[in-house]
Amino acid sequence: MKLWIGKEREGVYSGLKTLFIGSPDIEFYEIEDVLSDKRFKIEQLYFGAGRCSDIDQEVVRQCLNEFAPKGIIITMEIDFRHIRDYDEKLLQQCYIIASMNRFAFGSIKRLNRETAQIKLQCLMDYGEKILVMAKLSDFSETSLETLKGKTYQGDVVIK
Repeated sequence: MKLWIGKEREGVYSGLKTLFIGSPDIEFYEIEDVLSDKRFKIEQLYFGAGRCSDIDQEVVRQCLNEFAPKGIIITMEIDFRHIRDYDEKLLQQCYIIASMNRFAFGSIKRLNRETAQIKLQCLMDYGEKILVMAKLSDFSETSLETLKGKTYQGDVVIK
């Protein structure tokens, strides 16, 4: 599965009709074909869906030029480890979900959402330093009840 339509279930754009792009092999014309079908009324393009680890940056640029001016939101989900692989201008133009998938994250469910905080940091003597924190209660939690593999119940697979 490389291309599918459904409602966004995660984050700030939850509820938007979304075209999920889950492969770097999807070409611009394939996205354009789906968006030209008025039945779908796509509000967001979501690159990197379904744990896709690589995104075709040229296709994203084409979509930014063609669809962003029409009000379609362009989102890229990028693994933290690969952010440096992407053009900085592209990172500034798109909505970014910087994703980390780790087995140990399941243990976060044991914490009290009101008293626990999440801290992301890089304090090494070399490179870019950063330290950000947020209360666990500031994070939105998505129900995974209807998630089956890469799609949620009701999603429509195109390719």
